[in-house]
Amino acid sequence: MSPEEIFELGVKYYDGDGVEQSFETALRYYLLAAERGHADAMSNIGYMYEFGEGVESSVEESVIWYRHSVEHGSAIGEYNLATAYSHASGVEYDFKECARLLRSSADKGYAPAQYGLARSYHHGVGVERSLDEAIKWYTMAAEQGSISAQNALGSIHYGSWLDREDYDRSFKWYSMAAKQGDLDALFYVADMYSRGLGVEQSFKEAFRCFLFLAEGGCSSGQYRVACMYRDGEGVERSYSKAFKWFKKSAESGHQLSQFELSRMYREGIAVDKNVVEADKWFDLYDKQRRYNELYPI
Repeated sequence: MSPEEIFELGVKYYDGDGVEQSFETALRYYLLAAERGHADAMSNIGYMYEFGEGVESSVEESVIWYRHSVEHGSAIGEYNLATAYSHASGVEYDFKECARLLRSSADKGYAPAQYGLARSYHHGVGVERSLDEAIKWYTMAAEQGSISAQNALGSIHYGSWLDREDYDRSFKWYSMAAKQGDLDALFYVADMYSRGLGVEQSFKEAFRCFLFLAEGGCSSGQYRVACMYRDGEGVERSYSKAFKWFKKSAESGHQLSQFELSRMYREGIAVDKNVVEADKWFDLYDKQRRYNELYPI
């Protein structure tokens, strides 16, 4: 058997793909492949030592194997060793070495390293801060399907960096992340539909997205669904359904929903007037408001 075939057997046992999962067996095959010079097998052995999978945990041993894999040209090994330097796991903190390894791995096309290098440039860790370089590497990772990179680009172009505000690009990247199941991205997609940012305004599409989030338990999604029922945006106006969703959201601690629920109880909208309930929900809202004023993010 070739080193690659031995390595793939290790992967199958590690993942439990068609065989009963066994870290011990996976490690045995990885060691056989590593003995034959397989660089990614060396990196995987390091990972198993780092997290104690099939072997007693040892960050020192993990670093030894990561270094072996780097010497044999593994992009995954470079990424894992870079992570060790950024977390002081088996080595001392060294953000410059971390960035160097990330660049080498990223140059080989490894998406997690491209995302990590982008973050280094974004925040100026181990390298000189550069939003241009950050966007460049985020884009490479995002085009390979990195949800984190897609969200980062969505955020940058949404306006978190005013000189890079580009709603068309923001919507594009958030949509890509949302299609992969990322719920935070889906919230932004829904919001952009509701406001016509980067896409033609569509309250119906916004409502569909917000409702999906609301039914999954997202309190902010529940708040937006309630507002849309209250205002008749994208859906037939219904104060009773607005009340239902404001209540669900308020019970989860959503501040603005608590305020709206208080108002509905006080004014008797879709519910019998109840000053006691109105005061209760307003007090909860006001407590959060005052806390946020004292300790702003």
